[in-house]
Amino acid sequence: MGVGAHKGKAYRLIRVVLALGVAAFLYWRLSTDWPAIAATRVDSQWLWWSAVAMSMALTGQVAAWRWNLNQLGEQVGFLNLFRLYYVTNMARYIPGKWWSIVGMVAGGAKLGLSPERLSASVFVGLVSSLVSGLVVGCLGALAIGQEGMLSASFMVVPVLSLLVMVPPVFRWWSTWILRKLGRDAHIPMISGHLLWRSVLHYALVWCFYGTAVGLIAWSVGSESFGLYFAVFPLAYLAGYVALFAPGGWGVREGAIVVLAGGGSLALAVALIQRFMLTGFELVLFGYSIWSWRK
Repeated sequence: MGVGAHKGKAYRLIRVVLALGVAAFLYWRLSTDWPAIAATRVDSQWLWWSAVAMSMALTGQVAAWRWNLNQLGEQVGFLNLFRLYYVTNMARYIPGKWWSIVGMVAGGAKLGLSPERLSASVFVGLVSSLVSGLVVGCLGALAIGQEGMLSASFMVVPVLSLLVMVPPVFRWWSTWILRKLGRDAHIPMISGHLLWRSVLHYALVWCFYGTAVGLIAWSVGSESFGLYFAVFPLAYLAGYVALFAPGGWGVREGAIVVLAGGGSLALAVALIQRFMLTGFELVLFGYSIWSWRK
């Protein structure tokens, strides 16, 4: 058996161990705090406003992607891009998480979009989202005086992550992605204007998401709106980079509980945001399939 096969088995074993560890942690928290969670009263008014903020975030993601495409010279209708995004978005629940990116590039090609420009726009959006999420989460923590929840070394991460916004770096990584997709093409040069505007657009999306989760916290009786506003982007990114957890299941919820200081209210917020966001994604997936076929 080759070295590659051994590495593949070791990687799968690590994924299983990590997934089981996350599941055990959440089971322990649920079994400990379930009586308090079951007794929690939910204010439906704040929950409805949370749904409004979350819908704006979900729509804003597509708007940010479309702006990137337009700046790269590709014109595409918002509704077609919306359908493509939320059909392929569900593929991130497949282990590995790259399937949604592959689906966006393949689906965009069927819409007549340039593979080079499409790949560049997907990569710009992905990295802009990661960078802006780190910045919004860390600045939010600082704004509410919660810098103690982040180590001093971690606070350097958002600053260092801005280095990837240098256009030549984007060009190199985008070329790498195209090669992985089996395409021999050149990535168009990406301007600094596009990169920084993209970061700002995705930062606004994170602000809507943070607002939605902060309102969920209010709905269950917590007064820590700002805390959950700052925690959510960081927890979401933790779930995103955890390749062993499809869709970030378990990791995001565990990160919310840990970063918010634990307790039954933190766990209630973590569960509600998961079910709400996944519910939105399923509805948008169903709508996109139905409207596209029709």
